[in-house]
Amino acid sequence: FLQRLSATRSSLRSSITSLRTSTSSMGRSSVRSSVRSSVELSVVPEQKEQEEPAEAAAGFSWRLWVVKKLVVHAFPILDASISRLPFAFMTIAITEGAGGKLVACGILFSYQSARAASQYIQTCYTGTKISYVLTSVGLLGYAAMLVMLLTGLGADLWYVPVALTGMAETLPMQQHFLMRLLQGSAGSIDDVTDRSRELVKQSHTGTGIGSATAFFSITQVYQTFGLYGVAILGLSVASVKLSTEFTIGTLLPAASSDTV
Repeated sequence: FLQRLSATRSSLRSSITSLRTSTSSMGRSSVRSSVRSSVELSVVPEQKEQEEPAEAAAGFSWRLWVVKKLVVHAFPILDASISRLPFAFMTIAITEGAGGKLVACGILFSYQSARAASQYIQTCYTGTKISYVLTSVGLLGYAAMLVMLLTGLGADLWYVPVALTGMAETLPMQQHFLMRLLQGSAGSIDDVTDRSRELVKQSHTGTGIGSATAFFSITQVYQTFGLYGVAILGLSVASVKLSTEFTIGTLLPAASSDTV
């Protein structure tokens, strides 16, 4: 009996020793794992802070930033300027010259009809080429006016080519430009459409600035330089607008489907 009791004691001692050993090893491993996890947690945010600016810098495109500013701000200002120029001087200039009120009304009607025709064309066709062509009509109109005044050939009918400059109003093309600009961004088509609408709202300020600038500048130029100054100013605005459209068309991403 004593021998059995001593054997039982020795076995209990050995089991207790093994339990202590395993417990200590498990405690050490848990401490090591906790230390490692804390080190990893402290390192990961630093790595993320270093990686996020790099990713932002890699995703930023100066080309897209420039074209966005041109489409949202510069294009509405120039389009509003070119389309509002005739309203500030044409009626007064016609009535002061050889034409009368009836002629002035007819030319204004023709000008508005040209604007309506331009809007209709842009509802049927979309693309940068259409924008180039319509703006070129306004450029040629003011160029023809300047040539008529300088040469004296049909100088009394200077308002006829000005009536055609209403074709140069191409603001609906802004939506086309924005859709091409945003077509590569992440998100659904609804997200792209919503973002495009937000940018169009931002451009309304540019439209107001362009209108105010046109009315102020054309009145001052007409009073100081007459019809010659008006022709040169209109030619300059149309040239800058056409150059802006060329720049936008060049910098925009390739269109998935461009009808023209």
